[in-house]
Amino acid sequence: MQKSQKNTTYLFILLLISMITYSGCGSYQHILKKGTVEEKYEAGIKYYEKGDYFRAIQLFEDILPIMRGKKEGELMEFYLAKAYYEQGDHILSSEVAVNFYETYNRSQYAEEALFLYAKSLYNSSPHYDLDPTPTREAIAAIQVFLNNYPSSTFVPESEKMLTELRGKMELKDFEQAKLYYKLENYNAAIVAFTNFENDFPSSLLKEESVFLKLEAGYLFARNSIDTKKKERYQKAVLLYEEFIDRYPQSKFLKKAEIYYEESLNHVKHN
Repeated sequence: MQKSQKNTTYLFILLLISMITYSGCGSYQHILKKGTVEEKYEAGIKYYEKGDYFRAIQLFEDILPIMRGKKEGELMEFYLAKAYYEQGDHILSSEVAVNFYETYNRSQYAEEALFLYAKSLYNSSPHYDLDPTPTREAIAAIQVFLNNYPSSTFVPESEKMLTELRGKMELKDFEQAKLYYKLENYNAAIVAFTNFENDFPSSLLKEESVFLKLEAGYLFARNSIDTKKKERYQKAVLLYEEFIDRYPQSKFLKKAEIYYEESLNHVKHN
């Protein structure tokens, strides 16, 4: 083949690709701007099934107010929730998924929609040291799903998410108690550590919490005015007894014994 023929063939292929691309784009734009509800619905379903979530969302959003609640809109709204999720928009995904569940709670997609709602909230949960409200909402949503569908194939994943979210709440509460301690607000720290231990009885941080509570009690007594010292040292002794009963082989034992001996000495001689 001569060079001129090769160039002609190459240009023809480029032109053909451009025409196909333009035609596809033009068809989408035409349906979006001038298509009927039925055309937008059918095109949106096709785009979703091809993995073109952006175009599917545009078409579905345009007819959602008309289709919501209708039998024909069931698949479309379910696909819309999943399309938002695939695009990484977990806020809209959660909103559409829960609306779907409330509207079509007898649907064959209801179970997955409720799971998608919980999973979207899970993905919206921020770092443990930020506002815990979204994390609490995600925990509540997962618990609702597990209560409604205890035999679901999504149970293992749901339980894994729940464990992770509870871990965030656990760490947040522990760090909050430690913050009171670092700020030398020892009485508030004692209350916070006690609440932490009650809320997370199986926590791996519990031993440290019980020790820090003892330490806070000791420091609270030491820094008190004279008329309050004896009473507060007595409480420090009780905190030591609680600690040693639970963790007789603790790595914090040496420090704990120092606090106990000093507290007991003040109680006996004052």
